[in-house]
Amino acid sequence: MAAAITIARGTWLGYRWERHRLAGPTRAEDLDDLLLLGLQASRQADAEQSLIQRTRRIGSTGVARAMRPDGPLVNLWPVRGAPHARRRPKVTWE
Repeated sequence: MAAAITIARGTWLGYRWERHRLAGPTRAEDLDDLLLLGLQASRQADAEQSLIQRTRRIGSTGVARAMRPDGPLVNLWPVRGAPHARRRPKVTWE
């Protein structure tokens, strides 16, 4: 059996901080990856707070307007059991 790896708490938290894109400016590609999974909302804060920590704009729309009915994001309640903000799908009707 392989030996357990020990990681210091500060090291792990630093890794998570960076992977959640809280360490600096978020590139558009990073934001696309985050929105693919969705940003979780909770009773204490909605996904808008999570976005504000990472960026000021979603495309050409400010974060405060991004989750309105006419915005580029939508809040939905997926199978994961909590509301998540995701990019509004581009639907084309034929």
